[in-house]
Amino acid sequence: MLFKNNFSPLILPLIILYAFVVRIINIDYNSPFLDEAIYVVFGKKILEGQFREVADSISWVGGLPFFYPLLSAIFYQIGGILGSRIFNVFLGTAAVFLIYKFTNQLHLLKEEAPNRITSFIAATFAATTAIPIALSRLAIYDMLSFTIFLMAIVIFQKALQEGNRFRYLSSAIALFFAFLAKYIVAIFFPFLLALPIYLNLKREERAATITILKYFWLPLIFLSMFYLIINFSSLVDFTLGQTLKEMASFSAILENFWKYLWISYLFSLGGVIVLWQKKKGALTILLAVASVLPLIAHLVAREGLSVAQHSFLSLIFILPLVGIFFSTIIQKNPKAGILLAGAAIAFNLFYSASKVRELESFWPNTDKAVWALKAEVTPNDKILAEAGDVVTLAFYNKIKSDQIMGPFVFSFKDKEGLPAYLAAIDDEYFNFVELDGTSFSLDSILAIEKALSEKYFLFFDDGEVRIWQLKR
Repeated sequence: MLFKNNFSPLILPLIILYAFVVRIINIDYNSPFLDEAIYVVFGKKILEGQFREVADSISWVGGLPFFYPLLSAIFYQIGGILGSRIFNVFLGTAAVFLIYKFTNQLHLLKEEAPNRITSFIAATFAATTAIPIALSRLAIYDMLSFTIFLMAIVIFQKALQEGNRFRYLSSAIALFFAFLAKYIVAIFFPFLLALPIYLNLKREERAATITILKYFWLPLIFLSMFYLIINFSSLVDFTLGQTLKEMASFSAILENFWKYLWISYLFSLGGVIVLWQKKKGALTILLAVASVLPLIAHLVAREGLSVAQHSFLSLIFILPLVGIFFSTIIQKNPKAGILLAGAAIAFNLFYSASKVRELESFWPNTDKAVWALKAEVTPNDKILAEAGDVVTLAFYNKIKSDQIMGPFVFSFKDKEGLPAYLAAIDDEYFNFVELDGTSFSLDSILAIEKALSEKYFLFFDDGEVRIWQLKR
């Protein structure tokens, strides 16, 4: 019988090993991304005891700035940006295993062997899909949040099955930590709070309902409300910053979401049919509703910049449906089913590879530019850097951070924004100006370049990054 031979125990370790290799190979693919640098800089400040400056960032950072940034900085101290990324490689690999556990504990099929096949396939799709791969190779806080979230729902499943109060409490605490790592997971809190109550009321298990209220509801609500209250004004500013900025169109959000998940959603339709035929309509609806919550949140907020990375949360709930679709085919015709599943996984990996390359190359490589700056910059120089914290990180403890001005907030002689930059350039305030087209608008770049033409000369240009130096 399929998967009842000596090879079966090796399948999951091989999937995990493959996931790890895919995520760690060529991990130095690009210079630090702006967000990667921001979090490492935050972490370094925490390690140095600059708590107040980091605390002020709660108003614009989408997670507690004392959590992931501190971990990222510790790994940066060990191995530079590669160290920070490798930390996420381990998180991403663990997430693949947790998707296996999540799928397996759903018990979509009664028999053990087919249920394991379902879980193997779900994990393999997680190992070979673009967004899980890309987030595992980028030192930003998404992977920490999503891995803890996965761990929380795996514990939550066990709590539902066993009624164990310690597991309920553990899942509540894990969910809170996932929230601290990135606030987006809070969209699942009402869903997860309502689910166990509904199930136990349906079963008329009053004692079990009280256990859930005491050990799951109360801890999660208390911790979340406590965090909300002590950071209320900062969180209001963060929320307004997310909802009042330029709104993305519905079509742009849908397109950005769909292009990374269409393969998984397509195969999950087969899983929906299978579960419906097995009289598991309620479970099918639960998985389907959970999978679209991130998309709904982005459509309501009209926020399109992070919809792709948050699609990982949708993937968690549709991969079990993908798994049961192929598992059912394999049960009916093992050879044809394995061939079809293998072809689908290979196609998924082939498609994902191009998407991962896009996700890892949308910002310019600043390594050569940074080395050029290091050869010229003196401790008293002031730098306007469109790369912002990337340059701040490169010169950390070499130049004071307030001597490096980024592209977001700058005031000069009662002016702000572009007029302030132009006035500072005219005043010869900056010794160096770095432009790379990542943050400034094209009109702003053209205006800045025009202002630079008289008093600065271009001393570095690699086709992506350009640096002007003040004529001395």
